[in-house]
Amino acid sequence: MNILLMVLVRIAALGAAIAVWSLVAPGLLDDDSGLGTGLLAFLGLAVVGLVWGLYDGRHRGFVTAAAAWSATALTFSVGWLVIRAVLDADSSMSASEIVSSDLSTIPFIAGLVLAPALVGAAAGHAVRPSQVA
Repeated sequence: MNILLMVLVRIAALGAAIAVWSLVAPGLLDDDSGLGTGLLAFLGLAVVGLVWGLYDGRHRGFVTAAAAWSATALTFSVGWLVIRAVLDADSSMSASEIVSSDLSTIPFIAGLVLAPALVGAAAGHAVRPSQVA
């Protein structure tokens, strides 16, 4: 599987997971502020990155996994910001104003996905069976 397809599959899976969580979580949690819901979403992203990175490192090697997860994390974090801005825009704040004010979330979300994925990829690569060329 080429890296572009790997990235697209991971972005789609992460996006679908966040969308489902956003719909299901309010009914499951008694959390008026939304803090617990958001923290669990962040934890979910980190766990998915770790486990999937472990798989990628074992089956595809560290370099391929790191490249795919770097592109996934950056694209996902930018997409999250843009989609959230479009959905949250109203008469008090436009989507472009939301994007402008929340640009600092891009490295945070990217790191939240990328760091565990790289740890998983390194661990997966370390336990990868040696291959003789």
